[in-house]
Amino acid sequence: MESYSQLEEAVFVTPKMLVVDDDENLRELYRLELEAEGYNVDPAADAYAAIEMLQHTCYDVIIVDARIPGMLGIDLLQKLIALNRHQPLILNTSYRYYRQNFLAWPASTCVVKSYSTNELKQAIKSKLEAKA
Repeated sequence: MESYSQLEEAVFVTPKMLVVDDDENLRELYRLELEAEGYNVDPAADAYAAIEMLQHTCYDVIIVDARIPGMLGIDLLQKLIALNRHQPLILNTSYRYYRQNFLAWPASTCVVKSYSTNELKQAIKSKLEAKA
């Protein structure tokens, strides 16, 4: 049987991520890579699934693709900020121009997708450190 401190560590210390991306392969890649870093990861294929998940779970960081089914990632960012203006958000996109798009500013961090997840991992680490 696990001790109270072990349960507390598992419940309260392990950061929880929500990854919203319509690309199933990327969702799985991010899940595997981030879980290897010690994070709990919930994947969502579209904006409505993400909103539903937020009804039941609090996330330390939410990663949103710019183009997802249901609504644009930028619109989802606006909804997420309306729910919790302190929610750490990362816009994860294939399009560099979102870095200068003021509509993406609620994310405060914009990561351009690549074959390496290093930039995304660093952005997550920065968000978690800022939150602590």
